[in-house]
Amino acid sequence: MLNNVCNSIEKFLPAVSRVKKFDAGVSKIIADEIKEANLDWKNFSYSEYVSEGVHSLSLYSSNGDSSNTLIKDCTPEPTDVLAKLPKTEKIIEDLGLDLMWVRLNLLRPGACLWEHRDYSELEDKKRLRLHLPVQTNDEAFLILEGRKVHMHEDALWKLNPADYIHGAVNNGSDRIHIVFDCYVNENLENMVRQEVLDEAWIRGMQTPTDDDLNTKLVSALRLYQQDRKKEAEETLLRSFYNYDFTGKSSLDLVREMYYLMGDKDQVGVWENRITRFLKQESFEFLTPAS
Repeated sequence: MLNNVCNSIEKFLPAVSRVKKFDAGVSKIIADEIKEANLDWKNFSYSEYVSEGVHSLSLYSSNGDSSNTLIKDCTPEPTDVLAKLPKTEKIIEDLGLDLMWVRLNLLRPGACLWEHRDYSELEDKKRLRLHLPVQTNDEAFLILEGRKVHMHEDALWKLNPADYIHGAVNNGSDRIHIVFDCYVNENLENMVRQEVLDEAWIRGMQTPTDDDLNTKLVSALRLYQQDRKKEAEETLLRSFYNYDFTGKSSLDLVREMYYLMGDKDQVGVWENRITRFLKQESFEFLTPAS
C-alpha cells in the first residue's frame, strides 16, 4: 500500500521544503547562460556514491578551482566557471547566504545518487543544503523518507542532508541543479520560516514485500553469475528509488547478495560502505574528480 502523503507533510518539512519562489524565468536565464558558456563538465568527486552520468563543477570552492568539488569547511572563493556566468553570479549574490561551497550538478538520463547522508566528515556546524533547479523534468526526483520529491524550477529548495538519508534519480532529460552548502545565517533562517511543501510535489512509494526483495536478489544474482557484477549491484541499489526502505537499505541488499555468494571480502566492503554512506564518512575514502 502506498504511504499516505497528505498526512506526512508537516512531519516531512524538516527534511525538505521550498524556501523561496523566484520570478518565472529565473531558471531559464541560468540555463541559457550555462548552455552558452559550453562548460567542460567533470566527473563527480564522490564516485562511489553515484552511477555513471553524474557530473559537477564548482562555482565557489576552497581554492577557486572549478574542478575541486570535494567539499569541506572553508571560506569559499569564486571559480573560473562562475566568471563565465555573470547573471548566475548576481542571482547567487542577491540571496545573501553564508556560502560554504556552491556547485553545478548535472545528472544525465538514468543517472542516480545512491542513498546516503552528508556532512558526517565535516566539522560540527549548523548548515543546510539548498537546491536551485536550473533544468529539470517531471521524472527527476529527490528520494527520502520513502517519498519521491520533485523540485520544480524557479525556486530555492532546502534539504537537511545530515539528518535524513536521501538519494536522487533522473529518469528524464538532463537535470542541472545549483547546489549550495551554506552556514545558517539570518537570511537563511528567514527563508526557512517561509518554507512550504505541497503534496503535489511528492509521490509515495510502496513498502517492499519479502517477495519483492527476493525477486530483486534473484535478478541481481543472475547478473553476478554472468560476470556482470556492476549491473548486479546497481540493480539492487536502484531499488531505493522504487520502494520505501524504512528500517532497511538498498546497500543491505548488495551485502546480502555477496553473503549468498559466499564472498566474504565483498561482504566486508559493503558493510564498510553501509557505515560510511549512512552513518560516518571519512575524508580518507573520498577521491577528487577526474
